[in-house]
Amino acid sequence: MKKLFLILFLVLAGCSNAHQNKTDSQTVTAAEKTESFKTKVEFNFTLDEFIDEYNNQIDKGVYDGKETVPSHIQKDEEFFKLDGESYVHVLAKETDNDTKHKGYTLSSIHNKDKDLTGINFRISTAFDKAKVLNLSRTGTLAGYKLMKTLNFEEETLQTAIKKADPEYSISNEICKLTLKYQLKKNSLMIEIRPPQ
Repeated sequence: MKKLFLILFLVLAGCSNAHQNKTDSQTVTAAEKTESFKTKVEFNFTLDEFIDEYNNQIDKGVYDGKETVPSHIQKDEEFFKLDGESYVHVLAKETDNDTKHKGYTLSSIHNKDKDLTGINFRISTAFDKAKVLNLSRTGTLAGYKLMKTLNFEEETLQTAIKKADPEYSISNEICKLTLKYQLKKNSLMIEIRPPQ
């Protein structure tokens, strides 16, 4: 009889530990999911690091003398509140020399704590009479430098423009990039978000 109680006790103890291990496993899984979610909503670089690398790419560029070279960007502390609890910080806004209607805007997006959550690049565009896409020249150069800053090949911009219908996404270890046609605004928008 003592042996029967001993066997029953061991079986119950084993079931109890199995349940406890499952609970610990579920806790670890939930913690891992929370951790992986955090990594998906944050960049692995700061705004200052982005600015430094972008400016470095501008400096390394080879220009033909006819092009308007995109300006370096400087960080200031001026943030504009968007809807909800988001803020935007305009990093660069330039127009082409030949027309005031064409240019580009490079902005950083921040949460309520001013943490970097995204980067937006808007480039002016229009279709000419032959329905050929006509982009801002300065904006196109800035777009190429943006691609290199984010560890994409410069040709990525051309590929995105060709394949967008009306949008195109590509990712790497640094970010997710989505190009969107905004025909009503005569522009292309490139949204840069943390990698997924």
